[in-house]
Amino acid sequence: RLKHQADRLGLKWDNKTPWVMKPKAHVRSLEAAFFKDRDGSDVDLCSENKYGSNADLVPDFPGDWIPFDAEMTRDPLPFGMPFNDDVYQEFYLERYAKNRQWCFIHQDTSTETCTLSDDFVLSSGKTQTSPLAVDPPEQEGENDTCSKPSSPEKAMGFEDERKKPSTCRNGTAKSHQDYRIKARPDAPPALPYDTTKAWDLLYNTVVVLKEGGNAALSVGAVSLAACRYDKAIRYCAIAFLCFPEGQLSFLSSHQGALAQNGGHEVRWTPLLKALVTTRLNLSMTTLRPEAYSPPIASDQAQLALNEIKPFATSKGKVLIGEMLDTSRDEEPEETYIEAKELQA
Repeated sequence: RLKHQADRLGLKWDNKTPWVMKPKAHVRSLEAAFFKDRDGSDVDLCSENKYGSNADLVPDFPGDWIPFDAEMTRDPLPFGMPFNDDVYQEFYLERYAKNRQWCFIHQDTSTETCTLSDDFVLSSGKTQTSPLAVDPPEQEGENDTCSKPSSPEKAMGFEDERKKPSTCRNGTAKSHQDYRIKARPDAPPALPYDTTKAWDLLYNTVVVLKEGGNAALSVGAVSLAACRYDKAIRYCAIAFLCFPEGQLSFLSSHQGALAQNGGHEVRWTPLLKALVTTRLNLSMTTLRPEAYSPPIASDQAQLALNEIKPFATSKGKVLIGEMLDTSRDEEPEETYIEAKELQA
């Protein structure tokens, strides 16, 4: 999905960190050439900021990024794209690889080297340029070459290849489980894990998406604004929904606090305020003619009020407990004031 998102938006995609998408070099060069002062001097730009909006550089789905990033989890999952080129050879050749490179890989050529477009890995290739190596199936004999699909239907998997593994000429069966991913021995060492940094990255991501929605709304792109607000809420859900956190160890203590308070957040944090304001923005956006949907507007407003409820009862107190039937004292008065302003 990350590759397709990058292709759709014309972004640069790196399989070493596929969740980090940037404008391509020639786009940044054109932007730098276009944005000039009247006296001809270069405008001081951040090269990524002039590509539409930074909100577009954020992965559409949190699950495509956070479980794999060593800065977001103590035990990141392995990632990569093992490609079954025996069954989907024609698709790969048409969509990703170059003819010359494909021929090099499928020949017994010890002197030729090539780099696959976009660093994709071929399961049977002799040259592997990805940070993730793919283990090819064990071969018997020096001329042990797998048979190619005999028709486009077989190449795309529309026939029995979906139900049975492909076979090599020596009769050895191959299945999708044979295309395994392992970390390369020369992979860079993992960065030290810091839960505070993980929370900061999540918060900053939500802020980028919310501000992207505000920017779209200010120029009349109502549908785009609604999409960015919805995307921001999707990332907030990681922090405020109760679910088995799995690899996301920075959520462990927070999940316990949510469970003790009936799923309510009882700390007035910047991330909670960002969630509430984003819901309210989305509610107002879906009342505009371009994205008119009163049920969605009502739902988002009600959800924002539910988030505010523990803080908007009385000054200096916050409701806590599974039923919000007890209170915690000595809460700053500013919390109550901010909550009441948002409630209004």
